[in-house]
Amino acid sequence: MKRKLLISLLGLAFCLSAEQSEIQVKRYAEKYSGFSMDLGVGYSGLSIDFTYTLPTSTHVTSWGDSGVAVQFRIGGGTGFFDYWFVGLDSYAQYNSVKSTSNYQATGGVAKIHTFTLPCNLGFQGKIGFVYKPSNMIFLLGGPDWALYSFKDVADGFSSSQFNVGARFGAGAEQKFGEHWIMKETFDYAWFPSRTYGHGAETEKVEPRLATFLFSLSYLL
Repeated sequence: MKRKLLISLLGLAFCLSAEQSEIQVKRYAEKYSGFSMDLGVGYSGLSIDFTYTLPTSTHVTSWGDSGVAVQFRIGGGTGFFDYWFVGLDSYAQYNSVKSTSNYQATGGVAKIHTFTLPCNLGFQGKIGFVYKPSNMIFLLGGPDWALYSFKDVADGFSSSQFNVGARFGAGAEQKFGEHWIMKETFDYAWFPSRTYGHGAETEKVEPRLATFLFSLSYLL
């Protein structure tokens, strides 16, 4: 009899513990709801497909480089179904990366082209899964507007304009305290090609940008 009573009490304790754990996760998801501000610092890698066309020849190559990325992000979201989170963020990002291509044109003329994406901004939808009371994994996606800055050094030609592409990513975050969150995010952006024509030559540039960030977020 005593053994049965003990087994029953242990079973009840286990059920209460599981129920309490589930409630904690649910409360965590609810507490995760709200407005947040992020500041992130990390790495951005710029890669370019480049086509340089002269009246007598065409030069096709790929080149790129890496640099520092700094991003400010604001947004908000809400928890639902105990383990899930959905939100929408807007962001602005600075990229220090500068890519340079050197090409020996006909007649021995050295052609130097530089291309930068000094800033990009956009909106991203976010969906996350809370797999522990203070840990989440998430996916991001949305449009991205990037500032193209192209220069033909030898000819003194330069051009700058915004172009819209698509940016997708994934990451993880860890919540500590009531308001603070650490995030690690990787995302990749594709942008449309742009053709620059001046004189008898044209340059076609098609950029892509990879970004890895460590961010600190404050949840209001």
